[in-house]
Amino acid sequence: MLNAQPKHNITAALAIDLINNGTTIVDTYIEGHVEITSEDFTKEITFINCIIESFTAVGIDFAEHIKFENSHLKSCQFNFAYFSKGLTIKDCLFDNRLSFAFGGHNQPGYTVSITKNHFHDYVDFFDCWFTSEIVVTNNIFSRGTNIESKNQLITFDIQPIISNNIGQLDLPEDNQFT
Repeated sequence: MLNAQPKHNITAALAIDLINNGTTIVDTYIEGHVEITSEDFTKEITFINCIIESFTAVGIDFAEHIKFENSHLKSCQFNFAYFSKGLTIKDCLFDNRLSFAFGGHNQPGYTVSITKNHFHDYVDFFDCWFTSEIVVTNNIFSRGTNIESKNQLITFDIQPIISNNIGQLDLPEDNQFT
């Protein structure tokens, strides 16, 4: 699990420039708020061994793969985000509530993989539609999630792989677990 030990400090503005250039960000502490604002984002985004104070991508259609590995995200939101070429979140720590609400939409052959992470707060998948594989395994959901909730408008075109997780997976909404 997470062992991020960044060697560099950069501002959110520099991180956004690097992301816009398609640069992988490794071993870095990112100060401030990284916000992806282009509705059709065409660059691959990769963070490895980073600490990110704040990351937001709301209403974004990612045309390339998105990856967070061995990173600590203090604040992160993906509302209305489409992961056309897949999403990998592995060995990460999330401090605050994380929302994927109204998103998903991975294309055939591109997996959404959420493995070996620790989510300290609620993780929301309300009204997500996963049109290809989704794997949610070996995570700790300290305040739960709704990934297996009924009546949350979560659609899986392919049977999801959801196993070996710790925490309640069928919470209908985030205020149900205190």
